[in-house]
Amino acid sequence: MPRFRITIRQMMVVVVVAAVIIAPVAMRRRTTAFMAIAEAHKGEIFGIEEESPYGDEWEKFWFSDKPIDPPRHQFIPPGPPSDPPGPEEKDPKVAAWRNSQRRRIAHHEKMIDKYERAARYPWLFVEPDPPAPE
Repeated sequence: MPRFRITIRQMMVVVVVAAVIIAPVAMRRRTTAFMAIAEAHKGEIFGIEEESPYGDEWEKFWFSDKPIDPPRHQFIPPGPPSDPPGPEEKDPKVAAWRNSQRRRIAHHEKMIDKYERAARYPWLFVEPDPPAPE
């Protein structure tokens, strides 16, 4: 019975063929996973926007100890108001809450950008996420 000998060159060819077969599958999985994470962050932004109705009822809803149905108003995006601040803007508790919502939205927008880029370039290293703002 003849001995079967594997040379270094043959081993290198086997490794290259295996890498060519496996790499696209691994990249597709990473792309899918990163896009799912980006979509989750988009959902978080939508959730924050849903928490942020603008009107007379929202303060009662968020700062009351009693169960109240949430008010339904059109969302006004965070940022400098186009009108002069109303009386609710002068309350430090309300201002702190709005600032916290702005920080949370900014955090999730950065995470969306990060993971969409990671999905486009799945072979690159992805840094760990920074902690979410309070």
